[in-house]
Amino acid sequence: HISMTNPELASRDDKIADAIGRDQPCHFIVFNLDGLHLATELCSRVDGSAVSVHLVFDDIFGPDRFEPLEEMNERGMVIAMNEGCLEGHRKKFGYKLESSVLVPLPMVIPEAVRIPSDDTECIVLTVARLVEMKGYVEGLIKDFADIARASKVPCRLLVVGDGPLRPEFERAARRTGLGHRIEFIGSVPYAELHAYYARADIYVGMGTTLLEAAAAGVPAIIATAFTARFVTPGLFGRVSGLGLGEPFSGMAQVPGREILRNLVESPHARKAAGADARAKVVAQFDQDVVMREFLRQLDLNACKTARFPRPKHDVPFPLVRSYVKRIFGYHPWVMWLGRKISRPLNRAAFLCRIFLSNRS
Repeated sequence: HISMTNPELASRDDKIADAIGRDQPCHFIVFNLDGLHLATELCSRVDGSAVSVHLVFDDIFGPDRFEPLEEMNERGMVIAMNEGCLEGHRKKFGYKLESSVLVPLPMVIPEAVRIPSDDTECIVLTVARLVEMKGYVEGLIKDFADIARASKVPCRLLVVGDGPLRPEFERAARRTGLGHRIEFIGSVPYAELHAYYARADIYVGMGTTLLEAAAAGVPAIIATAFTARFVTPGLFGRVSGLGLGEPFSGMAQVPGREILRNLVESPHARKAAGADARAKVVAQFDQDVVMREFLRQLDLNACKTARFPRPKHDVPFPLVRSYVKRIFGYHPWVMWLGRKISRPLNRAAFLCRIFLSNRS
């Protein structure tokens, strides 16, 4: 909708309100400023409606500070899926969100199916986008290599996922001299991930994939984000009481090497940690448990917020993009071509600005 005019947006909002039914109060759950803008417009059209903000990323209400978010927080209208989402907004933008409600991510929990593996080999798995946030993979590679070199238990590290840091991580694996024990799988379809969880003996990671591995009964070491070291607040499970390893964790961090070494060398420790991890998922993250709490919070926090101006977006070449989208719509190939063209154009514009500033 960035390329839509205000009259077009108003027409769209009227159509949505008509489809919902203007005499049927709704509770709108929004995830960013654009969603909040739309929801408050709909609240003005659908009598008795309310809004809640659900924070699912740690920087979604930025980079400009949105003052009404704190007012909404004081009225119980802000829900976050983990402490990291709140802490990220506090640290990056200075928000005060102490009154926010934490409701974890809901999961459909499958049966814990384990594929029997070669008893002589221990498989360590991580699933991650290979981006700066998941820099822990580099530290994991180094620590895994040291453990694999010293341990009498044959082990292998599987890295599932892709991203711009993959070549750097692959070079790190080759430098260890044990690259043959470190396998980069690349991206796999989501439906195939369960097969990797079923084969794994140990999981290292954070967020949704950690929950999925734990649900499969795999012992899970929580990785800390935005660091090239493999550090951790500990194991995921009922005993530890730890969450998902959010990027902003207030808990003490320790090197993950010894925890990983202990699990590699002790099948008993792996079995106990895997059972504990799955028990935590069942008790706290099962969709029936989470959604009951989520709906209870929506009942408690049925508040309204005032309409506010349409959010501004820093879009390169907005007039060109608006014109192209009006002609072609949001067809995937057009958007792909636009990204390919806009990158060199943006780079050229940046270099021109530098040249002109130097000339002046």
